[in-house]
Amino acid sequence: MALSTAQVLEHHLNAFAAADLAAMLGDYSEASFIIAPDGTAIRGLAAIKALFEAFFAGFSDRSARFSMGLTAVEDDVAFTH
Repeated sequence: MALSTAQVLEHHLNAFAAADLAAMLGDYSEASFIIAPDGTAIRGLAAIKALFEAFFAGFSDRSARFSMGLTAVEDDVAFTH
């Protein structure tokens, strides 16, 4: 049975919290894209991997924290901010 978009988002956020890049990338395909805060579209697995590698490098201090103010799921689209 396929996971719902909400279930994929939950998996993704748990993998992110664990800094598990391989698990996170399993949530994406070559057709996937991420809209960055500046509106830029990051497209494809290689670019998405590079984005999260850079992000994790910025959070190499495991005491670093961030928060999301909004999470929305509609059909097959999930948005967090």
